[in-house]
Amino acid sequence: MNEPITFTMSVEEIVRHAGWKKTRQQAGRKITLARCPACGGGSNHDEGTFFVNNSRGDKYYGAYKCYRGKCAATGNHWQLFELAGLDPREFMEKTAHTRTSAQKKETKMETDFNWQRKESSAVARIVESENLRTEDKKYILPTEKLHPRSQAATDYLIKRGVSTATQDAYKICSDGSGNIAVPALEEIDGKLRRAMTKYRVAKDVKKGEIDITTGKPILKNWKDRKNASGEQVGKPLLIGTHLIDFSKDEIFIFEGEIKAMIGYEAIGYNCLSVPTGACAHDWIDTQWETLKAFDSVVVIGDNDDGGRAMVDVLIKRIPGKVKIANFDTAFNDITDLADAKGVAAVKLALESASFPDIGIVRMADYQRPVISDEVKKSAVASSWAELDRELGSLMPGHVTLLAGFTGGGKSKTAQNLSVSAMKKGLRVLYASFEETYVELQDSFENIMAGAAYLSEEADADSGKLIYRARLDIVPTIRNWYRDNFFAFAERRTSVTDFFKVLEIAVARHDVRFFVVDNIMSLCGIKGSLFEQISEQIQIARLAHDFAEHFGVHIILVAHNNLKGEFANTMKKPTLDSIKGSTEVTAWVQNVLQLWRIPQPVKDDAAAKLAKTPGIPELQNLVDSDASLSICKARGGAKFVDVYLSFDYKSMRFAPVSENDSLSKEWGWETGLPDDKYRGRRAVAKNATAVEPKPVAVVLPPAPVPVPVAAPAHAPESEGDALSDYFAGCEPYTSEPIPTPIIELDPAYPGF
Repeated sequence: MNEPITFTMSVEEIVRHAGWKKTRQQAGRKITLARCPACGGGSNHDEGTFFVNNSRGDKYYGAYKCYRGKCAATGNHWQLFELAGLDPREFMEKTAHTRTSAQKKETKMETDFNWQRKESSAVARIVESENLRTEDKKYILPTEKLHPRSQAATDYLIKRGVSTATQDAYKICSDGSGNIAVPALEEIDGKLRRAMTKYRVAKDVKKGEIDITTGKPILKNWKDRKNASGEQVGKPLLIGTHLIDFSKDEIFIFEGEIKAMIGYEAIGYNCLSVPTGACAHDWIDTQWETLKAFDSVVVIGDNDDGGRAMVDVLIKRIPGKVKIANFDTAFNDITDLADAKGVAAVKLALESASFPDIGIVRMADYQRPVISDEVKKSAVASSWAELDRELGSLMPGHVTLLAGFTGGGKSKTAQNLSVSAMKKGLRVLYASFEETYVELQDSFENIMAGAAYLSEEADADSGKLIYRARLDIVPTIRNWYRDNFFAFAERRTSVTDFFKVLEIAVARHDVRFFVVDNIMSLCGIKGSLFEQISEQIQIARLAHDFAEHFGVHIILVAHNNLKGEFANTMKKPTLDSIKGSTEVTAWVQNVLQLWRIPQPVKDDAAAKLAKTPGIPELQNLVDSDASLSICKARGGAKFVDVYLSFDYKSMRFAPVSENDSLSKEWGWETGLPDDKYRGRRAVAKNATAVEPKPVAVVLPPAPVPVPVAAPAHAPESEGDALSDYFAGCEPYTSEPIPTPIIELDPAYPGF
């Protein structure tokens, strides 16, 4: 039987660290919290429903349970750490830190900033935590019936060099019309399940060839069509996944399914095809764990722009693992090579694949880089027309430094820009070293909701009014940003480890827009001022290199000097106001200075206007809450000031000339169940709040508690046995129970 893991932080210390209020405590037995940290007591603010086992020596020590019916949260000591926003690995006894060989293999994918393969337990801890992971996405799996392979399909594939044995291995089928159907299969509990399907006609089709029966161009290939609700069907999965042999050291990824099958003819193992062509790589997230299991990933792209773009993207997104299979450029792709020289030539090309050279290039063989479509589409406009006219879009490969005095609104400006990126469909990682995950979620959801969809309540202790996105629209907002918003708020992170996390964000999640809030907090406050500035310069340099290498945009948030001639908050800051300005700003393309206009400045401007009306500069100071100055910009943009209004309820900024932007819609509103809600300036405090159902968050590697029926009321007697409170909670052991796989759709249909 496995021994329970012990921790250096007690339950009492966890409660104090998290700031949870206690209503009472049985001596050494259990702690009752004022409100459940998971549900907050719900809309009625129920109290006294959350209990934590504080009996040291008991096997359920650290277990917790909420007796509120709509919550019923349960967990163990490990999960209690995570509920408090702590990483339990930080507090494990040293004897519990011994990793198995399988666990060591988990870190093979993590790399240093030079993109060389290197094991890093620190990065493994950060990345393997839930900080950059989303809950499992629910895919709509295909249900269209597949039929036995038609003779036309078999004959066509044989003509292309694919034997019937290989066709059988890849489970090639046909649709109801006899077209070729290529299923992407995954094994679930010993059974094959169809994740998606690719189809193609069983004959050669020339570009632009017309179907004589319909008079329309013949569609050569396609994938699962959308369902009746207009939702995309299929889970992105490499074709051939069910054939993977994990005893091998490498896998081969081809640009098409026929090419993968020809590779299989040549080498006989681990030949896979990208599911949706050379440009879409959402399968990387789906199969991240599979990629981590191999020493190398051999990529076979076509000798054209699309193939070279695919190779370039995969080199960056699967860092340190990609080898390139090079073959004579006289052949367009691997099938041409097989037709001309046979599968032996294909086998030679696969076996001679090599890691790309770094830095040294034979210029006669140099292929100009191809800018992929995903990079081209990554430019972000601010949604503020006045700023965009002067600055232009925030371009991929560039860094923007957003500076300002403490409390001036830098974070809120960066968050507004981040939501603009999400609106465009880009994935965003917001790294904060000042705000918690809860604070980030509240702030972003307020910006997304806008004043029309906020609720208002007074804080029980201070009476201060608190504004939050209405409960009835929160599920719609979260569904809108679910795939595009990631956060990182781990404050005990070195600069080196942090950039490794950013690399994983690009590689696994295809994040294209980053915010680092802020570089001073990332550096920490240790060391002399010179040392702090030196590290900030290093961060700017690393950000410059990172953005350029991966084709992403990074916003670095920075503080202005608080001492010296440029520290006067009553004056508009300049480029020289930034700490270490000359060296830091040399590494960025754009510099923006945010200035929250102090009230004395506004009053002085108003007094001058009363004497001399009609001066635009003075009028701007009176009418505005802040100014955003362009101090440096790519392409020599004008150094102008954009005057902003600020809505303190929703945390939205907007140019004074575009005040209607404070109420603009981001796009999530189209997901509301009833059109009558859309675009309405609803009175938030009179809106009926509907509490969303709790979302079960998967927190591996902690075990899944066995569900038990909660009693009608929480036990109250001091003499109640602890087992009455924590029945169903399992102690955390050194051998984690694997997270069960949930069937999302019927099993793979038979042929």
